[in-house]
Amino acid sequence: MRKSLTAVLILLMLVSCGKENEISTAGDISESAETAAPQEITETDASGINETEPEPGETDHETEEAEEIIIVLGDPSAESAETHPPETEPADTNSPETEPADTDDGIIRMLVPTEYSQVRDALTQSQWYGMSYEEAVEWDMPETMAVIAEPEAAGPVPESVMDEPAFDTSFAPAGEAPGKVYTAEEAYSKTNTQLADIDEGDIVKTDGKFIYVLKDMAELVILSAEGADTAVLSRTKLTENAEYCGVAPVGGGKSRNVSVDQTAQELYLHDDRAAVIYSENKWTNGALERKTCADLYDVSDPAEPIYVTTLGQDGYYSTSRMIDGTLWLITSYDLSVDDIAEPLDTESYIPGLFVKESQTLIDPGCIVYPEEIESQSYTVITAMDVKSGSRMESKAVLGIRADILYMNSASVYLADQIYYNEESEPRAEGIYKVVDHKNGTRTKLMRLDITDGIRTAAYAELPGAMLNQFSMDEYNGHLRVVVTVNERSHTTFTDESWGFVNTRYNPDNRANALYILDPDLNITGKIEDLAPDESVKSVRFTGNTGYFVTFRQVDPLFTVDLTDPSEPVIMSELKIPGFSQYLHPWADGLLLGLGQDADGNTGWTTGLKLSMFNIGNPHDVTEQHKLKLDYGWSAALYNHKAVLVSESRNLIGFPADNGYAVCGYDPDSGFWQKAFIEGVNGWDGKSRGLFVGDEVYIVMQKGCTVLDMNDFSVLTAVIY
Repeated sequence: MRKSLTAVLILLMLVSCGKENEISTAGDISESAETAAPQEITETDASGINETEPEPGETDHETEEAEEIIIVLGDPSAESAETHPPETEPADTNSPETEPADTDDGIIRMLVPTEYSQVRDALTQSQWYGMSYEEAVEWDMPETMAVIAEPEAAGPVPESVMDEPAFDTSFAPAGEAPGKVYTAEEAYSKTNTQLADIDEGDIVKTDGKFIYVLKDMAELVILSAEGADTAVLSRTKLTENAEYCGVAPVGGGKSRNVSVDQTAQELYLHDDRAAVIYSENKWTNGALERKTCADLYDVSDPAEPIYVTTLGQDGYYSTSRMIDGTLWLITSYDLSVDDIAEPLDTESYIPGLFVKESQTLIDPGCIVYPEEIESQSYTVITAMDVKSGSRMESKAVLGIRADILYMNSASVYLADQIYYNEESEPRAEGIYKVVDHKNGTRTKLMRLDITDGIRTAAYAELPGAMLNQFSMDEYNGHLRVVVTVNERSHTTFTDESWGFVNTRYNPDNRANALYILDPDLNITGKIEDLAPDESVKSVRFTGNTGYFVTFRQVDPLFTVDLTDPSEPVIMSELKIPGFSQYLHPWADGLLLGLGQDADGNTGWTTGLKLSMFNIGNPHDVTEQHKLKLDYGWSAALYNHKAVLVSESRNLIGFPADNGYAVCGYDPDSGFWQKAFIEGVNGWDGKSRGLFVGDEVYIVMQKGCTVLDMNDFSVLTAVIY
């Protein structure tokens, strides 16, 4: 099998456990495909395969193999994707001595395990077993996109893992409103998010009555939001951080060196529940275990929060979202495959799920993996009901890391950005053996349908790397993606007779591109080779229009018409000194930019800058007003949740140097600064601005300053 196809295999996975699923297609595949449960193989009308049901207890666990699922790659004539039972005498395709067969028929295979040992065997027989990550992955960009056939799970999730018997949710169509521009009717601000109906975790939240603060990433402080009478209501310790200590194992024996380090990451609110996400690193005799958990608290009485439960999973924290009380937790679980020594040591290669201190491994039917495994990481996705404190569903896909995630109420897009290093075949030039080398980044992209559980929907690969989650946006069923393509190359000349190597480095090949993809992630339209030698600094999509900024010495703000997904058109390119690192819709016809001013000749940055772009005429976008600020740095340049934006309240707030700046904007006169609040440890960027009623609250790690929104006089300062 070609390497391009086997690379695609890695991501064509993630099945829905214990539920009947349909094949997701681009319109060419319409029939269903099923896999059998571990103890039973049922007949399937889709494939027409005659399968028999084994007698109870007949399964031979030593010889049983994972179910085989056939996937068709980009073949418009394909009638169906089929599921087959394992062959009686399967070919040894994983043997290191056996080169995989080169198949050009567009057919590849992925496996759904019925036992954990099948995952272990696949890992230890993989081509990269024992190699470094860079040595193992050799990406060859495929010309075709993948149509994914999603089978029924190999088995239900055990009751010990699933607190609810089924995943029951019905989300409305994906919201199209970008960001959060507050209206006069809203009494308080919320976290600044990419989409208005998808909440994102942050270190400060408010429900309009109380303010919840993650202090020093270890404590939950709850304040009353009462203007001049604001006060601390409660303080709750969240995490444990222990020094190395000797722990005697059960039954005696030599003590183990154990250390646990927990760090609170982000906070969510829903009704009378608070969810605190924290990361835990545990060292046992030098071995590191990472997991991510959500502690749930009943905050119906903010003066006395009550711990409810803990739900967690293996892996370090990637990101999370919340939709109508469902918390989606995403982690990356990296394997140490060389440590898999014992056949029954499943905890070393299967992700674990946690309820408080109790661990259960994710069910094998909730894991899928390719015939040839070329990645050492899982992405683990869990949906949790915050109100009931129960886990709704968990899935794991082996072969992708969620470096960047975009989510709306219908889909989750996972972007795994892969570094590649390729070499040409050696050739002779005079006395030299010459080899060309090139390296760069490609993005593996997977779409998951979450309208009814978690279903794999589509997969693709794109050149280049994304900047952040704003580089992706879905509108009317099409995904728009902006990337920077930066490929480096050099050539080596080896004189083997004298034993020395000369190297010639070539200029970097850097440019930017916009891609539009349909629901099956087939490219429908694109613009490539934009702004050579520059990099993307910010992206924002609003309906049928896209805006993105690139920079080297000046700031080209591109405005793109996306009305026709097959033919995106650049409408204007505004070049000004400096660049915007965050873009936000302000009022009709205006786009706010927060970034840095820069010297137009050298590109050296000279301080923070606010820009208001007039986008009323998309073919002639102008910078209507700007304000250069006497601050050099802001966390808001890299974290949109640190920005407070309200056109109706005329508020633009963000951390700046060692404090917090509040500005306003007038369409005639431009920007002006309303206030600057200095604070202890303000340089850490962990400060947030919010409003409740007619007061503005500047929340920092050591205290909260309350301002009157009318004249920005200080009403009170609360230290905690």
